[in-house]
Amino acid sequence: MYTLLLVDDERDILTNLSTYFPWEKGGFVVAGQVETGQEALRFIQQQLVDLILCDIRMPGISGLEFAKKVQELSLPTRMVFLSAYRKFEYAKEAFRYGVRDYLLKPPNFQELLDCLHRIKNELDAERETYFKNDGALNGTLDPTIQMIRTYLQGNLDHACLQRVASLVGMNPNYLSSFFKERTGVPFSEYLMKLRMEKARQLLMDPQYSVQRVSKIVGYSNVKNFTRAFKYYFGFPPSALWKRIQITSQLGS
Repeated sequence: MYTLLLVDDERDILTNLSTYFPWEKGGFVVAGQVETGQEALRFIQQQLVDLILCDIRMPGISGLEFAKKVQELSLPTRMVFLSAYRKFEYAKEAFRYGVRDYLLKPPNFQELLDCLHRIKNELDAERETYFKNDGALNGTLDPTIQMIRTYLQGNLDHACLQRVASLVGMNPNYLSSFFKERTGVPFSEYLMKLRMEKARQLLMDPQYSVQRVSKIVGYSNVKNFTRAFKYYFGFPPSALWKRIQITSQLGS
């Protein structure tokens, strides 16, 4: 599922769209709903979404001004406008800012569903290209994923889903789904990989004991670390540590 933000200053429309339209049929899940362009900007700067469905005429920042700001920020998100106005000038300017579609209010069920399918196909194709070019752990073009990966690499001793969720301003359950969607790998699996690879790297240095490495990569209990390491590599960390110690002694 891809993520969607609804933006409309008419609360009834916002509620009806969020509650009654079957977004999952189009391949989307509603990640948030806000009533102004200012709120929408704050939202997407804390939590990226794949698609924004936005009204054009709103108090404060209009839909067109919002689209321009999204374009200036180079955020990897699509946008579709909803408007009660048929003015060609609105549509022309909207497309200049990269808006994918322009639907009239109230949106026709099938037109909105067709629009979602088109954008989902674009996103699917884009994701497939990412995976071909960058391998299974892609996500490098997504600034939120990049932030998460950078944080994890530098904080393995205390990293967890809840702390990362707080860092990027997401609900932990949503972050778990978001990470899997963007990278193709569960968050817990990715964190385990980072910890185990770092542990193996450290154990290659004779000065690091198994207990010390266990704490560095986030295990306060060395038995749990040993169990995880053996599960991941097929042999206990002590076996690698002893081999490196012997090699080091022979070398000297």
